[in-house]
Amino acid sequence: MKKSHVLLLAAMLGGMLTQAQYFIGLRGSNYGGITNVNYNPAIANSPYWLDINLIGAAATFNNNYVGISHKALLHPSYFQKADFQSLYMQERVNGKNKQAYFGAQVQGPLSFMFSFGNKKNRNKNAIGFSYHANAVMNADHVSEIFARTAYYGLGEQANAITGYLNGELNSSNLSLKAAMWNDYGITYSRVVYDKGANLFKVGGTIKLLQPIAGAYGYIKNFNYKWTEYNNLTINDATAKYAYSNNFPSSANTAGNSLADYWRNGMNFKNGTPTAGGDIGVIYEWQPEKSKGADMDCHCEPFSDKKHYKLAAGFSVMD
Repeated sequence: MKKSHVLLLAAMLGGMLTQAQYFIGLRGSNYGGITNVNYNPAIANSPYWLDINLIGAAATFNNNYVGISHKALLHPSYFQKADFQSLYMQERVNGKNKQAYFGAQVQGPLSFMFSFGNKKNRNKNAIGFSYHANAVMNADHVSEIFARTAYYGLGEQANAITGYLNGELNSSNLSLKAAMWNDYGITYSRVVYDKGANLFKVGGTIKLLQPIAGAYGYIKNFNYKWTEYNNLTINDATAKYAYSNNFPSSANTAGNSLADYWRNGMNFKNGTPTAGGDIGVIYEWQPEKSKGADMDCHCEPFSDKKHYKLAAGFSVMD
């Protein structure tokens, strides 16, 4: 393992020190429509006859190390303050390893679902088509001293807090993973049981998975020492890494060629596509269901329809 590769991995980890659901406000809701299909494909019994996505995008960034005050989130101008870090950021110092996750997803325009059925329940069935662009990165088992040194920056301040200079330091099982891919799915969902207050619906999606780029790095034993503020000595490192040929080798490369990656991906030039599948089931308890009309039979005004008071779901997502 070349020293330059270890330093590159360390730099990437430092930049990542930052798990995940998208579109959280819609998850588990009957009003999620096609947006919920990659959370649970049991989308039948929707209040919509037709749901078309114009554009949807979401991102999540989580870690168990640094928190940001809600005041700063409500006032973006605070991020420009010179003392922002000391005023609005807080560390979690507990001697444990740190993890971080970043994920982003864009649901493609004109992803859609439509419902159909019989007179008793016109929304008993649902068929949908959806496609997504996805990107995820995560770092695991980052030692606390490594994270704190990156947080404060190499120099006197970081050394005064962590005492990293001239210390024999070690990180074990350090890992970094990143992947970008597209998926295209066709979904079918159906209400399989609807009696009294109880309703069960199931769904499944068949997907085409289209790789864009990927990489991983893993260091089992990373023994190192900072002999000076800007001089790193690596005493031992057992490492493995791999990356796709088209994976960006630097930040500049990533910025300049990101459009090319996605363009090549859409042309299936970045890898051989594979197939995947999702399955899901949802139970709904509807104790206040109307006695004279079933939910979504269009016999009642939309605002008067009775929906579940309790719902529980299970899904296996590829």
